[in-house]
Amino acid sequence: MQQRQSNPLNRSRIPLRGVQVYPDRPRASQTDFDALAAAVSDLTTDDVAEGVTNLYFTQSRARTSLSADTTLSYDNVTGIISAGAVLSAYAGGATPSAFTLSIVNSASGATWRAALGVGTGGTLDYDNDSTLAANSSALLPTQAAVKAYIDAKVVGLLEYIGGIDASADPDYPAGLKGDSYAITASGKIGGGSGKPVDVGDFLICSADNAGGTEASVGANWYVLEHNLQGALLSASNLSDVVDPATARSNLGLTIGTNVQAWDADLDALSALSGTNTIYYRSGAGAWSAVSMGSDLSFSGGTLSLAAGTGSGSLARATRPQFTDTIGVGTAPSASGSGVSFPATQSPSTDPNTLDDYEEGTWTPTVTAGSGSISSYSATGTYTKIGRMVFCSVTITITANGTGAVSVKFTLPFSIAGGDYVGHGRENAISGAGLQVLGPAGESGATVFTYANGYPATDGSVIIASLAYSV
Repeated sequence: MQQRQSNPLNRSRIPLRGVQVYPDRPRASQTDFDALAAAVSDLTTDDVAEGVTNLYFTQSRARTSLSADTTLSYDNVTGIISAGAVLSAYAGGATPSAFTLSIVNSASGATWRAALGVGTGGTLDYDNDSTLAANSSALLPTQAAVKAYIDAKVVGLLEYIGGIDASADPDYPAGLKGDSYAITASGKIGGGSGKPVDVGDFLICSADNAGGTEASVGANWYVLEHNLQGALLSASNLSDVVDPATARSNLGLTIGTNVQAWDADLDALSALSGTNTIYYRSGAGAWSAVSMGSDLSFSGGTLSLAAGTGSGSLARATRPQFTDTIGVGTAPSASGSGVSFPATQSPSTDPNTLDDYEEGTWTPTVTAGSGSISSYSATGTYTKIGRMVFCSVTITITANGTGAVSVKFTLPFSIAGGDYVGHGRENAISGAGLQVLGPAGESGATVFTYANGYPATDGSVIIASLAYSV
């Protein structure tokens, strides 16, 4: 813009878009300055006249101010510089191909990438992270990142290193996890106290170690046996035996203590082939079958007696003798000798079968036919054979209270048949005889005097017995 010599503010009045400003007047008001600021706040170069020497910069002036020599072509309208002539010069004067010119004259990166056939999208950035943690589809890993990543992944994979001659019982070699060696000569690995190895076995390193004896690094190595039978013999201390005696000694076996010696009887028993047969030793090294006869049979380990009265050599009329308890059904074991029945009766519908036997005690509950007995004590014993119950009670009346008419007591089992009558005695005061009545279907019995009177008073002791069926 051209510099003017006079200061426009020295004029007495400045017209700015209809606002009259008088800067040369003393004590201009704040309103005047605010108006001036508002008037000039949105001015552009379009509102200010261009000078003569210092001209405005424009895109058109910039493009027309440039030129190119004969090696380049320049369009001052578009501003594009082409290097076709330069490429031709480098090509020995040949005209560059259309493809080469399209690459050189690409107006943008997208056009350049399209010309190369790599798409029009943005370029991929590189990634040097050796863990490839980003897992990105927009990053290209560097060679160093790929190598480091693969190196980390292959650590510990099985790698064959070579062979080991174990004939001199060498120490374990220094190893990395995954190293493996083939045994080429039998011996021990890990020193004289190491593991026995055979030709064809493999050593596999399970953890990095510096090598050494079995005690120091043996836990970091595995031995893969190729000969399991030989390994078993060696582990059992049988790989060097020369006869059965040495084998037994190595195994810690003693004939007659740990193992059975050969015996002619064992040969004879092994030669037996019968089933459901009982054998007896009929001579030295000889065993024969037992003859059962027609009344006995043996099958599945059970010896059975045939039904009927029997005949021939089995005389069943002779009384058998038992030295222990005879159990019936699921009877529990018992002390002494006798016939044992189950704790819970297993009833039989056969009228000729005894299906229960029980001995026991019970505590009767005592009441009066009328009123109430103030104080008493009572005990009872019973024997049950099949359906019949034989019971006896002792009742002591300490204080009779208002008791009258009869004395009643509960039974160990309820009466199932008809009415039953027993007897008794007052055994402390009167000595009188008593009658006991057990009505059908009841769970208790009633005591009267023979004259049908009340049998008790203070201090009476009543002893009564009753037999009935259940």
